[in-house]
Amino acid sequence: MPRVRHRDGPDAPRHALPAPRKLRAGRHRGAPRWRRRHARLGFSGVSACPRLVSAQIVVFLENRPGALAELCDVLSEAEVNIQAMLLEGSVDFGNVRLHVSAPRKAERALREAGFQFRIAEAIVLALSNEPGALADASKKLAKAKVNIEALFGTTTPGTDEAEFVLMVSDVEKGRKALGLDKQA
Repeated sequence: MPRVRHRDGPDAPRHALPAPRKLRAGRHRGAPRWRRRHARLGFSGVSACPRLVSAQIVVFLENRPGALAELCDVLSEAEVNIQAMLLEGSVDFGNVRLHVSAPRKAERALREAGFQFRIAEAIVLALSNEPGALADASKKLAKAKVNIEALFGTTTPGTDEAEFVLMVSDVEKGRKALGLDKQA
C-alpha cells in the first residue's frame, strides 16, 4: 500500500490536485465495433458470445470529492470513451475498474497524468437479457475451476442483451469453458 501524501504537498500526484479543466461531453460515433462484428459473424445474442478479450484498467484513486471527475477529465481529453465502470471505494482510497474504447490511449493518458493503475485481460460477454443467462455462464466457469475475480455489467431496458466484463483467474481457460475460443 503506498504511503498517503498530503494532497497539496510537493510529491502530490497530479490526480490529487484540483482539476483545472471542465469535462467535455463524449462523442457518439454510431454502432459500436463489437455490434458490427457480431452481425458479421452471425452471433444472435441468445447465448454467451465474445465481444473480445479486452483490457480492464484498474485505477487506484483517492476517495475525495472531485477525484472521479479528474479521472474522467483525463480520459475525455485523450478522447477515450468509458464503456463500463465500477467504483469500489473504501475510507481513503478506492479502485475504479474501467473498460474503455481505446486501452492504449487510456494507458498513455493515465501515465502522463500521474495516476497509479494496472491493466489486466478481461473477458467481455454479451448475454441474453433473461433470467439464468449469467448463472449458466458462471456455472461453466465454476465447472472449469476458473474463479471470477471481478465482474460488472449492465443491461438496457427494452433490449435483448446484457453486457458483462469479467476478470477471471485464467482468461484462456475461461474462454474455453464459455466456448469462446472457437468464435474469436
